Amino acid sequence: MKSMFTNQLQQLMKAIKIHPKTLQKINNQLNNCNNNNTIINNTIISVSDQNLKNVLNKNEKMAVLNSGSKAHLKLTDIIYKNPEYEKFRDVYITNLSNDIGYIFNKKDNRFIVKSKKDILDDYGVERFSDIQYFYEELENKIDSIKLAKLKKMVTAYFKDNEFKDAKNKEILIELYNNRVQVQKIYDTINKNIKEIEL
Repeated sequence: MKSMFTNQLQQLMKAIKIHPKTLQKINNQLNNCNNNNTIINNTIISVSDQNLKNVLNKNEKMAVLNSGSKAHLKLTDIIYKNPEYEKFRDVYITNLSNDIGYIFNKKDNRFIVKSKKDILDDYGVERFSDIQYFYEELENKIDSIKLAKLKKMVTAYFKDNEFKDAKNKEILIELYNNRVQVQKIYDTINKNIKEIEL
């Protein structure tokens, strides 16, 4: 497994031009924490397994929908600022200066390094799907003009790559701004990993 992880990091290094010593430092820190990862035991739910339609209450869903074109940001804000949803904080963006982020990997039971684009694609799809579930559930409680705009936004996210990239950049900033809330989880899971500014 170590060599597979090293190969993945080396491929990522080539894609974003990380210095080899920095890569080795990240790799060593990630590999050294393997023994400390048993403490999670399913406390974090990975993006692919998240389904917020049955998690958030009606008032929170309405707050998301009433945010209109910023619904995806409101949803992220609710997840990252409400202690009740700590287990859904599975993305960690430490800085905006490179293309590296951290996402919880259920199989390895720890945060792993991944490109921000891949993280945001996964995260964005789930959040926009949640918004769609919310407005389908609460359709009769939303103003028809706002509902039409929400539907148009969700459709555009899934069909227009340029629109999707723009919304993912907004999500990136929101996740970065909420990095303090997820730091505690990240530190608990990866005790030996220090925040690395590349």
